[in-house]
Amino acid sequence: MTFSSRSMAIAAGQIYYASGKKCKYEHPDSRYTKSGVCVGCHKARSKTKAESVRKAFKDKCRGLKTMAVSFHPDDEQQINGFINALLFDRGVY
Repeated sequence: MTFSSRSMAIAAGQIYYASGKKCKYEHPDSRYTKSGVCVGCHKARSKTKAESVRKAFKDKCRGLKTMAVSFHPDDEQQINGFINALLFDRGVY
């Protein structure tokens, strides 16, 4: 069921509602009931943010040197902790 008013959608416990109006970026999408944000705008912002985080992570990791390590499978948790601590010290996390 599609609701045309935000208050009706909130009362019905819906996630989205269709206002019938386009947002300022001309997206014809629904809006989130909780915030009133256009779904199309939210998706575009999320995609842009994910790309910028991915690029920043790659840039920070670019200077790290790789090393080959062999370890016993029982030590995997300890090794992962070491790697996370190393990355945190270098500002990756």
